[in-house]
Amino acid sequence: MTFGNLEFLQWLDLEGNILINDPSTPELSFLTSLTNCKLLIVLALANNPLNGIFPPFVKLSTTLEVLEVTNCKITGMIPRGLSNLSSLISLSLSDNDLTGPIPDTFHKFGQGSIGSTVSLEYLDLSNNILSGVIPKSLEALSYLKYLNLSYNRLEGEIPSRGAFTNFTAQSFCTMLDSAELLS
Repeated sequence: MTFGNLEFLQWLDLEGNILINDPSTPELSFLTSLTNCKLLIVLALANNPLNGIFPPFVKLSTTLEVLEVTNCKITGMIPRGLSNLSSLISLSLSDNDLTGPIPDTFHKFGQGSIGSTVSLEYLDLSNNILSGVIPKSLEALSYLKYLNLSYNRLEGEIPSRGAFTNFTAQSFCTMLDSAELLS
C-alpha cells in the first residue's frame, strides 16, 4: 500500500527518519504518489535524506496548509507547480540545495506560481543556494508574518511595500548584527 491510496489522509508527518527517494528517478516520486490525498492538510518531511528534485508540477492537495520539507537534500529550482497550494499557510524549504531565483510570480493567483498562496503567513527559504533579487511580488503576501531568506546568494533591494512595511530593520539582520545594533 502507498500513502497515495489513503484518500482521506489529512496529516502526514514523517519527519526525522531516514527516508530516501527512489534512486531510479531524480524527481521526488513520493510526492507524486500523494496526488490522491485530496484532504491532506499537513505534509511534514523534514530531516530526511530524500536526495532528489521537486517534480516540476507538484499536484498536492489544494487543502494543504503546511508543507515542511526542511533539510531533505533537495536540489533544483523551486517548482512553479506549487501554485495549486492555494490554502497554504506555512511553506518551509530551508536547509536544502535549491538553486535559481525565487519565483517572481507570487502575486499571480492561480497562474502557475506559488503566488496563488496569498494567505501564506510563514515562508522559510533560508540556507539554500537561491540567487538573484528578492522579488517585489512577495509584497502581495499580505498575511506574511515570518520570512526567512537568510544564507542564500540574494542581492539588490529589499522590497518595501505590503508585508515588508511590518518588518523592522533588525529583522533583516543576523543575531550578531542585531546585538551590535543594540549596543
